[in-house]
Amino acid sequence: MKKHKRIEFTLIELLVVIAIIAILAGMLMPALGKAKGIAQGAACQSNLKQLGLGMVNYTDTYDGWVQWCLAPSPSSAPYFWVDALSESLGLPGGKYDFNGWKGSATKEQRALFTCGPAETTGDYNSSTNPKGEQYLGLGYRQNARIGHRDYYKENAAYAPRRLTSAKGISRKVVIGDAKDKDSPWTEFQNTNRVPFRHSNGVNILFGDSHTENISTTRAINRDSFSIAW
Repeated sequence: MKKHKRIEFTLIELLVVIAIIAILAGMLMPALGKAKGIAQGAACQSNLKQLGLGMVNYTDTYDGWVQWCLAPSPSSAPYFWVDALSESLGLPGGKYDFNGWKGSATKEQRALFTCGPAETTGDYNSSTNPKGEQYLGLGYRQNARIGHRDYYKENAAYAPRRLTSAKGISRKVVIGDAKDKDSPWTEFQNTNRVPFRHSNGVNILFGDSHTENISTTRAINRDSFSIAW
């Protein structure tokens, strides 16, 4: 019987192979990280597009009026834009208030209002991670200039808005990536409140229901959008 010659590697050869594998892994990791970032950005925009669909359903139901960021309600309970869009999209589950999700909020409902990269950073109200980008389970904020029950009577800038009478809605901000630590709405006024999670930019839903990634520079200069309605 013919014996097969055993192939043996020297220690140096093994070290060379390990070094080559490490180099290849180092070359692939940035590409994999970039691919993950692109996927997260696409998922975020998908969420915003669904919220845009909810906005369209809402405006169709309520004669063109956009959902308030915080609406008056018959009771003392707050009624947020989160609740309005959940209902217009037919999502079962819990309500939302200043303490976060209430009742039986479903996994689907929570996921829709959470941007992936924000989820990994924790919650502003968490004692373990006070620098997180969420506010009690929200990765997005609605523009505070769209109907705020506590401000609009004294300041018309916070009045409720009617989509059918607004001008230039393709550049009017409705909802976007935000990290306002104090409330579920924001005015996107500075980089302390607007994160740049996706390719150094921010994803925004506009009044005409389209979504867009705005670069850091454009967002800071506000040369590409307006919060004023």
